[in-house]
Amino acid sequence: NNAWSEAEFGILGAIDKIGMTATSLIWGRVLQHCDSKWLLAGGLLVNVAATSLFGELRNKTSMYCTKFFLGATQSLQGVWATVWAVTMAPPQSVTMWLRPWGGAGG
Repeated sequence: NNAWSEAEFGILGAIDKIGMTATSLIWGRVLQHCDSKWLLAGGLLVNVAATSLFGELRNKTSMYCTKFFLGATQSLQGVWATVWAVTMAPPQSVTMWLRPWGGAGG
């Protein structure tokens, strides 16, 4: 059944944020132990593939899973960017450098 209820559309719209939240703690730990350049490149490739795949899907469960993985890969980028800004920003400018990432979640 391809008919969507309003609640199902709401879940589809929110599930990437759930993926971002659920995986953010994991990515922080993984980034401490892995080469961030390769991890980010892999995450970006998975994000591109999932985005391309999402446009072709018609099955609700597949769409939910794909959106979750989109959020998970975006979380990797967000966690890395936040740590990079805190590490690289001059102490008096940290807040200003973090501002672009504040709206990244939505």
